[in-house]
Amino acid sequence: MAARPRTTCPHCRQDVELNRYCGACGRSLRARQQGSTPASGARRLRWRPAIPDLSQGLRRDQIDRAWMIVAVGLAAALVALLADSVGIAIVIAAAVVPTVLVVLARSVDVFEDESLLVLGGVAIAGFVGGLIVALANDVLFDELWLDNSVLNIGATGFGGSLARNPGSPPLSLVFLSGLAIPILGEALKLAGPMAMRRWPAFRNEVMDGFTLGAAAGAGFATAGAVVFLWPLIQHDAALVGDVSEWTSIVIGLVAVRSAIVVLVGALIGAGVWHTALTQRRADAVRSIGPAIVAAVLYPLGNLLMQPSSSLSELIWGLLIVVGLVIAARGAIRAALDRDRSAFGPGTGRQLCQTCGAITPDGAFCARCGAPLPSPATAEPVGESTLVEDAAIEPVEVERSAPETSPRPGDGE
Repeated sequence: MAARPRTTCPHCRQDVELNRYCGACGRSLRARQQGSTPASGARRLRWRPAIPDLSQGLRRDQIDRAWMIVAVGLAAALVALLADSVGIAIVIAAAVVPTVLVVLARSVDVFEDESLLVLGGVAIAGFVGGLIVALANDVLFDELWLDNSVLNIGATGFGGSLARNPGSPPLSLVFLSGLAIPILGEALKLAGPMAMRRWPAFRNEVMDGFTLGAAAGAGFATAGAVVFLWPLIQHDAALVGDVSEWTSIVIGLVAVRSAIVVLVGALIGAGVWHTALTQRRADAVRSIGPAIVAAVLYPLGNLLMQPSSSLSELIWGLLIVVGLVIAARGAIRAALDRDRSAFGPGTGRQLCQTCGAITPDGAFCARCGAPLPSPATAEPVGESTLVEDAAIEPVEVERSAPETSPRPGDGE
């Protein structure tokens, strides 16, 4: 890494890295400001153990939180069923899987959590984008192909077997709903996360893009489910069809489609953030490539399989989910490797609690002048390295003599 320019602070006379503020005293390096005081810290930075992916290394409290969401969601869906609101019950169930995936993505982040308020706002933006896409796609289905279905099939792109004699979709619909609308949908889905990039705190980690993309996908998936089931919510549709058909549709809506929409958003977000931070095209191709392929292949496959049965659509969706999970594991691993190498213990750089920028180690942030946590007060990092080989055993260092001076944290 090239050496960064340095300067002598005009206030404390310390040799520090050239930036906006002095890392030793916190005063401005651009002009001598008598009586200036560092900004107060506001954002809480949490150093956390590095977790390689969504499926392993989760702490017990994180697992309990996910199960709590599942329990509350299922209980709410049961209450809706008892109130004779089948459509609302399915919508509630369809929101459970996206919410759990967002919580798990948030917990994987090595250094800092995105606030629930921010994630909620991004999810709402994704919901608005999902409504636009679902309504537009439903109009296309009605005008070009299906106009006698009991549900708004175009909103989600599957379940066409519920329509009477659907036949094969026209070529125009295959192009619009299988290619153009999915690409437009991904652009609308990522509008919220891209808007958050104006703040440094939300663009300094690759995992920021992954988590924000997942949150946008959660809102997007829920909006599609609402439009799809709207006739059932309004009690304007009857539950026609056999049990196996509805079972495949509900599973596809609640679990499979939700997971696909969330993972696609997360992968695109990770790819955009990773490329912006490293300026390498390979980082974009690694994450965005599989996401775009899945975003197009899923609706195309559904369109071609709809005249047969919903079970074939469900199997097709499961295959897409498997591919996305594999891609997501690789994207998370690459994101964590990059984030750990960019800042943290041993790199000489860290995250500022106040402005969210990456700054050199010191007493104050070089970007905003806020005080930085000292090594004695910072939270421990824990196992901050990713174990690639299970055969490597940790090495314990023996002390030849007892320490004569107290260490930070003794006596706590």
